[in-house]
Amino acid sequence: MHRKLNVSICYNNCKRSLVRQHKVKFHKRSKEIQEDLKFDIKILESIGDVNNKNCFEQSVKEETIKENAFKMLKEFKQKMILEKDKEKEVDGMFPEEIAKQWYSWEQEWNRDKELRDKLIHQILNQRQKQIIEKLEKLKEQQQYIYERQRTLINDMQQARKYDIIEKQKQIKEREEIKQDSSRQISFLQQKQRQSQLELEKQDTFESEEKKSIHDFIEKVQTPITTTTVEPKFYGRRRVNWN
Repeated sequence: MHRKLNVSICYNNCKRSLVRQHKVKFHKRSKEIQEDLKFDIKILESIGDVNNKNCFEQSVKEETIKENAFKMLKEFKQKMILEKDKEKEVDGMFPEEIAKQWYSWEQEWNRDKELRDKLIHQILNQRQKQIIEKLEKLKEQQQYIYERQRTLINDMQQARKYDIIEKQKQIKEREEIKQDSSRQISFLQQKQRQSQLELEKQDTFESEEKKSIHDFIEKVQTPITTTTVEPKFYGRRRVNWN
């Protein structure tokens, strides 16, 4: 009798220990599943937040990614609720029931994990392609901006060179005008001096001519004055009327 009692006690202890082991194992596995779900939910929420911030620039592909992400997010949150409910149910189950359900739960968890990984992988691939496309567009825009800047810089450099050439040309033209004006002034001054010399020569010549004429006249008039003859007056001859 005592031996049977010990066996019964040992059986009950083993049973309780097995129940605790199954429950601990289940709770541990369930927590792992819930952590995976939380991580996947955060990924989907971050994708949804990014798309919401860029809602004014969304394309058809981005809208599809957003819809798929929200759909999966809803399913994963529902799965999280089911896992928490399942934890509560396990606390009231017998060890035999837990042992029987464990294999099906494990298969369900594995299927769900594979499905979630596949869906998350698809979403992330789509998101990666979207990011790559945006980076390509950004690269094209940056290349366009760079080429535009280079064109503007070249235009500015050409304009600056043109301005320098024009300024040099203007300086050269002003210098040529200045030199030409100096030559003209010099020529006019020279002509003026020549004219002045001509006038002076003419005046000298005229003065000399006048002097020569005057001297000649004086020379001619001098003998006439020294041999002046008194004029003789004769009476009127009478006419004989007889």
